[in-house]
Amino acid sequence: MLLSDIMALAYQDLDPAVRCCLLYLGLFPKSYEIPLRRLCHLWLAEGFVQTIDQVKTPEKLVEEYYEELKCRNMIEVTKLKLNGRPKSCRVPNTIYDILFLDTEKVGVFHFSNISGICGSPWFNIRRLSENSGIPSKPEHIEKRFERLRSYISFYGKRGDAPTYGVKELLSKVVEKGFRMLVVLDLEGVYKPVLSDTLGNLPYIKYLGLRRTLLDDVPQSVGDLRHLETLDIKHTFITKLPSTIWEAKKLQHLYMSDIDVDLLTLKPSASGSLNNLKILWGLVIKSGSPEKNWMTSLVDLRKLKITCNEATNEVTGSWITRMDKLQSLKLRLLDKFNKPLDLRVEDMQKWKQMSLSQLYLLGKIPDQVDTFDFPENLEVLTLSMTHLSKDPMKKLGELKQLKVLRLYAQSFLGREMTCDRGGFPQLKVLKLWMLYKLNCWTVEQGAMPMLREVEIRGCKNLKKHDGLEKLEALKELTLTNMAEDFVANVERSMDSSNVAITNNFYFSPSWVKQSHGEYPQLHSHKSSRIYPMRAIDKTVVVTEQSVLSTLVHGIVADTLANLAWVIPYGMTIFHAPPDECIEALMEIPGAGLVVCSSLALSLHRMY
Repeated sequence: MLLSDIMALAYQDLDPAVRCCLLYLGLFPKSYEIPLRRLCHLWLAEGFVQTIDQVKTPEKLVEEYYEELKCRNMIEVTKLKLNGRPKSCRVPNTIYDILFLDTEKVGVFHFSNISGICGSPWFNIRRLSENSGIPSKPEHIEKRFERLRSYISFYGKRGDAPTYGVKELLSKVVEKGFRMLVVLDLEGVYKPVLSDTLGNLPYIKYLGLRRTLLDDVPQSVGDLRHLETLDIKHTFITKLPSTIWEAKKLQHLYMSDIDVDLLTLKPSASGSLNNLKILWGLVIKSGSPEKNWMTSLVDLRKLKITCNEATNEVTGSWITRMDKLQSLKLRLLDKFNKPLDLRVEDMQKWKQMSLSQLYLLGKIPDQVDTFDFPENLEVLTLSMTHLSKDPMKKLGELKQLKVLRLYAQSFLGREMTCDRGGFPQLKVLKLWMLYKLNCWTVEQGAMPMLREVEIRGCKNLKKHDGLEKLEALKELTLTNMAEDFVANVERSMDSSNVAITNNFYFSPSWVKQSHGEYPQLHSHKSSRIYPMRAIDKTVVVTEQSVLSTLVHGIVADTLANLAWVIPYGMTIFHAPPDECIEALMEIPGAGLVVCSSLALSLHRMY
């Protein structure tokens, strides 16, 4: 039996809804790594997932469809998160060649490349994937846009000029009355030019502008009545139309820290956003979450929120009432970006929450023994929590914990001990910039599944005991650690199979490494300066190629080349992109600096 015949049988065996999800993957270029977040939201917007009862949510069904395709080897995982869950995927090349070439011929979707629109000329264009720019004169295909439903761009052009092709396409669609567009996905397109005609596309459910480096969005975005997903993360957008907060159907809202003054929102916003499930990147400048429409956000699954002094007092108790919340990133900072105390009326309520991921930047009260973390936590990140007592005994009781990250000044004590039997599921442990830590002890039987440890910038850590007892350990990374500590670790683990990476970098004398001040850098040329909140030390990008990439928007790729404060022309610090993002948010007081021979300019990157 031919491979194509086997593929046909496997395809026919799929549920019709799962078939649609599989075929939709053909819109992505061959071998393209698809973020799972992006894929799932697109499936939902297209209506492939329909619930027939109240037991399973659409999001749950999406997960099941993905798992079925993965189990049948029709999708392969390309990247995993630290907790082991899939982060991105792609279609195997063999399946791509067999399945999607035929579906293109019969008009399931079309491609736009430098030679024009590819696909059957006998069908209206329903779903269009573009990777080299919309044809400059699309008059000959205007009628074929009548039923255009999805437009996804992978146009990778980088330069000083914004991308105008999208504006021309949308103008044609609106001008001719072809307003069936549901998906407009421009993720990664450099500054696509949008106009207010966007508001004349009433059926849009998905608007993806992530990593576009846009400075603003048309005011008419707030008029999209059916909008379900708005993604403006990793852009320079600092303000949204006020009407967006009155959206009735919005479910997923990703932002890059947009300030909102709750006191200025219209009363008509009350009762809106009841369907919101993801709210990521909200900064509350003033007003109380408990005294406005935010009390109706009872369906949230993911929340990233930054609160200042005026809103901090009631934030904790408001969050504990979200019984469906699964992922929380809470940052408590005053106007000078200094951490604030976490105030929770009843600490026991935290234990009752269903959180699986928690990122907390803010001071935890000294009575750490009375603070109960949610029992189902899988990923826990603490930053600037200023814990004076060793938290490891308490944290070791979290049976589901797989990833623990203790970032700058999360623990201010001198000794840390991981008890026997503690952390039964922990796989990744990161200790960053715990400046006072002097001795770390790992008892026999602690962390039996730990495979990866990273210790970074713990300048005073001199003693360790028990690292060699971690039988599952595969990777140990030491960054900017004292030479005698590194030598001691290498001697103690000489007979193990652990891969030890030692990164030690020169730090210039003009930079104070711990709690000192950092130099102020200014632009030599006029350039836009973006404010930054809670940034770890100043970061410099020195290579011209990296500068070009950064300016043109490939944020994740350039983060791998970021460096701590350094003289011009010397790169001294490397880390994976995701970890750099987290590292940039630990110690308040400095900014992200791009350095070239022409100018110094600040850019907001998270």
